[in-house]
Amino acid sequence: MRKLIVIVGKIVAALLLLVVVLIPLVLYMGNAGIPFVEGTWETKQGSAKGFDIGMSKDEAFAILETSYSSPDHFVEVHWKKGADVDATLEDFENTPFANSRGRRLGTYRIAISNLQEQTLPLRVVDSWTIKLPASWVNSVHLEFEGNTLRLITEDRWIMERP
Repeated sequence: MRKLIVIVGKIVAALLLLVVVLIPLVLYMGNAGIPFVEGTWETKQGSAKGFDIGMSKDEAFAILETSYSSPDHFVEVHWKKGADVDATLEDFENTPFANSRGRRLGTYRIAISNLQEQTLPLRVVDSWTIKLPASWVNSVHLEFEGNTLRLITEDRWIMERP
């Protein structure tokens, strides 16, 4: 009987510890906007985040405008410096690092709510990144092959990874 009381006592202590520590932690994470699940999810068939595999850039842009238009939602494209497209897009570089030496990528970033039309960088570059506001890294990457959406990647991380 004494052993049973000790075992029950340990179980009660463990449950109490769980309630005292875990529940406040979960509430804090929910309140602070920290994701419970981190990771990267790829979609090669079907749809994700409102986009459908196989849709055109024009169709994807329409979704971008209607579903993601907010002053704190950004779309970003990158291209290789020195590539053929670099001469065409260099005037669109608008980040603080645009004139930094040794950069390997050109970058165009704009608030989705400020987009009036599908700009040249969005038409020419085959990869768009939608940056969503959060206290963690939260983005949706759209990979096109020509004019056709082939891959949707969702990223959700507490912090930027190297």
